[in-house]
Amino acid sequence: MTNIKQITKKRQYRAAKKHLNSNIKYPDFAWTDVGSEEYLNAIDDIDDMYRKMLEIGKAAEVFHDKKCPMMSAETKQEIQNIEIP
Repeated sequence: MTNIKQITKKRQYRAAKKHLNSNIKYPDFAWTDVGSEEYLNAIDDIDDMYRKMLEIGKAAEVFHDKKCPMMSAETKQEIQNIEIP
């Protein structure tokens, strides 16, 4: 039984390590370059919006299926004019 537990723990450790060492997929906005000041401001705005939505309990409605309207905006104007249900 001990051998089975060790194998299981080792497998879990390796899976967690693989996940933590994987490359980060940064969001891509068509209207700005990754790493620019405008890009970082957009990421900060999305983070702030997400935190506010968590506070009022509406995050699941807006950020469902990992397809948030803010992430799929084609222009900077669209991200500023998004209506939250």
